[in-house]
Amino acid sequence: MRKIFIILICTILLAGNLFGCTKADNIKENTDLITYDKELIYKQAEALTNHILSNALKITHINSNDKITFSSRDIFDFVVTLFIYKEDFDHPYNNIPEIKTEDHGLFVHYNFDDIQRAVEELFGVPDWFDPFLENFHDEESNKIISFIEKGMPGQHFTYEDIEITSLTDTNYIEVKLKLNRLNRYAEEEEKEIENYGLYKVVYEVMNENDKIFLRIHSFESIKDEDEATKISNELQKEENQKQALNEIRDELKMLTGLDDIETSMLYDVGDIYYIKA
Repeated sequence: MRKIFIILICTILLAGNLFGCTKADNIKENTDLITYDKELIYKQAEALTNHILSNALKITHINSNDKITFSSRDIFDFVVTLFIYKEDFDHPYNNIPEIKTEDHGLFVHYNFDDIQRAVEELFGVPDWFDPFLENFHDEESNKIISFIEKGMPGQHFTYEDIEITSLTDTNYIEVKLKLNRLNRYAEEEEKEIENYGLYKVVYEVMNENDKIFLRIHSFESIKDEDEATKISNELQKEENQKQALNEIRDELKMLTGLDDIETSMLYDVGDIYYIKA
């Protein structure tokens, strides 16, 4: 009777641990989950994604098979186009640019401390300073001052079918979209939208000094997501089985009073686990 009871416990414990959720690459469960306004953060994620696609993403990023990473010059392009989003109240940094009318036209002023803070928050780059900034940085006022035409994008990517979700038991959110590119310089009747397939941007929700913000974790094509998901599922299944055996071992130690039971001593016949003598 005792042996049957132990076998039953093993079977129940194993069955209860065969299933689990998969996680995106390099994303781990957070022990300290951040509480945040999901509607607000989702709107910010879409606004930032739109800005990045329109003004920082380059065709060279798309032509590469690697995950997309942004160089210092890409960040510069993001920074000097912030003024375009001044009226986008979902954009978390829309209050940084200050547009002024001066003798030779419209200029945009950026407080450099605010810019460095924004770059560190979003791109994870502390004390950012690109050499190209020497043409725009006024040391006396510590501001970036740019003629407004300097901030216009050279390439324009856009998106459709956007879907934003929170990844379970993590502080990450995932933005899936269909990436498009519009030729801005073609005649109106000749403009065509080129589609580059599905992409995803993963942001980590951060909380530092009681301020919640988004940081880019990854940006990549999901053309091969099915195969990647299959591999991830297999790895997760193996991890779940290891966890199940550990729980069975601990339960058996408690039931039998034996402290020397190890998972290597368990073997299965079908769905039933036995202890090696």
